[in-house]
Amino acid sequence: MKVVFILSKFFERIGMGTLNLLVSAPYFIRTTYITAVMSGFSRMLVDAMDYRDSAVRGYAQETISAFPEPYNIGQVCLIHDRVSKEFVYTGAVAIEGVRSAREQVLNGFNGDCEDYAVLVCALVRAIGGSVRLICALSSDSGHVYPEVFIGDRGKIDAIADFLSKFYKEWSVDVLPIYLHRDPNNKYWINLDMGGYVGWELYHSTIEIAVYPNGNYNEIYKS
Repeated sequence: MKVVFILSKFFERIGMGTLNLLVSAPYFIRTTYITAVMSGFSRMLVDAMDYRDSAVRGYAQETISAFPEPYNIGQVCLIHDRVSKEFVYTGAVAIEGVRSAREQVLNGFNGDCEDYAVLVCALVRAIGGSVRLICALSSDSGHVYPEVFIGDRGKIDAIADFLSKFYKEWSVDVLPIYLHRDPNNKYWINLDMGGYVGWELYHSTIEIAVYPNGNYNEIYKS
């Protein structure tokens, strides 16, 4: 994960050692160092999320053809499942950037977690979904994964029921789904690679949400 590499190198330059210190640092110190790194990293992620591109929009529309408009969670499932199956995880090839959604649509889905997350966010955004990227950090590792906005608490039961029927091959009556609740008491559902829409969140200590407008903030699991 590139953000872990960037944070680690940043700490080396200022003599702070490893990410263990970031995880255990007081909130003010932690957010100060996160801001120092995330301002550039978030811009890199957002620039790669070129959801207005015609190739990206065309691929998204082709993928959701089984579920007609308007935008719905079934379309999100189709995008998640197709990309999860087609994406080849190769790990971080280079630190200097993230593959754009357009490049991946035209030249093949491969790369690391940032590349996957950017691609899924771009495709879901192209069909009208509200998305964000989660940069999740633990003491010695990290991960980036996409989430999609689902709204109020009252929508969760209907979505859980749909997902249980859509993913009937999991052979359970109700799939467990994993969510983040934001400060406005609105909910976001996990679109990480593999599994199903809403499956278990990456275990982390620090989580930073990056939005398509370039804004970012530390979040808390709920």
